[in-house]
Amino acid sequence: SCPYVIMKRKSSTLRSVPRGTKSALTPVAQSSGLLLPETGQYSDIVFFRSRIYELTMYPLSFRVLLSVLLDTGGRISEVLRLRSVNVNLNFRVSLKGSKGSADRIMSVRPYPNLAVEQFRACFDEFGDYSRFYVYRVMKAHGLYLLNSEGGNNAVTHAPRHLLANEVVELSNDEELAGKALGHKSKKSIKYYLNDEAKTRKNKKSPK
Repeated sequence: SCPYVIMKRKSSTLRSVPRGTKSALTPVAQSSGLLLPETGQYSDIVFFRSRIYELTMYPLSFRVLLSVLLDTGGRISEVLRLRSVNVNLNFRVSLKGSKGSADRIMSVRPYPNLAVEQFRACFDEFGDYSRFYVYRVMKAHGLYLLNSEGGNNAVTHAPRHLLANEVVELSNDEELAGKALGHKSKKSIKYYLNDEAKTRKNKKSPK
């Protein structure tokens, strides 16, 4: 059973985070048994994307990196290795699998107000960042999922959980979700799916 609980909540506004703030916000997805719902936050990809765009205190290339991490659901090690030669003019990214994952071609969203060549140039700066730095920034700004069972929170892995559940929501196909994450084993996807996605998967699709 996936311990990461993704709670859908509508929200009105997002609060910005002062520079240097540490753990100022509750995590994006939280267990109702551990934390009370807080207004002003989305608990899914919409929240992540909105928050990334707000992080103007960080370099543009870093914000593009977070956006690509969110879009591809890649491992942080896979995304940090990306360079401009790995993305084409149609915003398709060639992601080289790590830790036994398969290679895959993923589509990414253009970053607001950036021409495609400016967007691609940001990829050549991804190597300036470490996975530890990315982890710390994401954690400080609430870009993580809370483990409802008291285990480790999903921080740089959070986009993988979000992508897996989104694919199952759209397709009712766990195997397809696994392929999107680069899994070679069909069993690996179970770890990423929340109870809502599993329930939906087990229901018959309407004809």
